Amino acid sequence: TTVCRFASPEAECQDELMANLAVGDYVLGRDGMTRVIAVQHKANDIISEMLTFHTGGRAVSMTADHGVFVDGKLVAAGEAKVGSTLSTGTIQRITKSKARIINAVTADGTVIADGVLAASNPAWLAALTIDAPWTRAVANALVLAAGDVDSIGEGAVAVLGEVAASLAVAAFMAKAGK
Repeated sequence: TTVCRFASPEAECQDELMANLAVGDYVLGRDGMTRVIAVQHKANDIISEMLTFHTGGRAVSMTADHGVFVDGKLVAAGEAKVGSTLSTGTIQRITKSKARIINAVTADGTVIADGVLAASNPAWLAALTIDAPWTRAVANALVLAAGDVDSIGEGAVAVLGEVAASLAVAAFMAKAGK
């Protein structure tokens, strides 16, 4: 999967493999340039069921639960049908495969992937955050704190572990300061 990456805020964007992105990079989103705040699954070799949408000479692949704009509305990719419209055109066919997943989470919640406007989160989360800046900021902070995890459960454990460690350090410092 490719994205349009900006080498700097002043540069023109160039196609780049999503796997090559790093936190802090700039990519093209719904409203222009947006910063990458996490690259999920980069450290993992998760193989998942994928849907590939073919629109004319272009194709984009994603998991069925990923958020994508179909007929102008944000939905789970699995809801798209032949004849539906993506930002690259009308879906002519949909194929299924298995592939490694990778996901760039962006500050504005969107990314243009292989020319297709998509959310940078699963549809259920994107529906809560994409047009709600404060909710998106909290969700992005949790994603950043959790790191590269495979599930919400793992993410919750990671965040709770970091909170517990911070509280333990604060308690130790408070006790040492007496």
